[in-house]
Amino acid sequence: AEVIHARRLQAAAYCVAVSGADETKLQDALDWACGSGTSGGNVDCSAILQTGSCYSPNSLQAHASYAFNYYYVKEGGATGSCDFNGLATTSTLTPVRISTLISLFTIVIIFFFVSSSAQV
Repeated sequence: AEVIHARRLQAAAYCVAVSGADETKLQDALDWACGSGTSGGNVDCSAILQTGSCYSPNSLQAHASYAFNYYYVKEGGATGSCDFNGLATTSTLTPVRISTLISLFTIVIIFFFVSSSAQV
């Protein structure tokens, strides 16, 4: 609820994990964002725990996007708050829509490949 409320105050961009990011680096960035005190981003990541409301989809990409966007909103969209050492970027599409588009693109590619193979 806190992120949604703050989200209304921010520009129309979301901060999301970049597709194809190195998983070890992405996990490290997620750990930092969810860390507390001076050595972390102080993001409340309880929603992406197994019992949390945003656990699904259960993927590193989705969980990192949640934490990155939470941090971005918490920082008021400040310059550099959506970078995470090049592992994040802003997007006007919600993280869910990005995931859906990537899935649809993958289906189209597979369909095209199967169709092309069948004609040979």
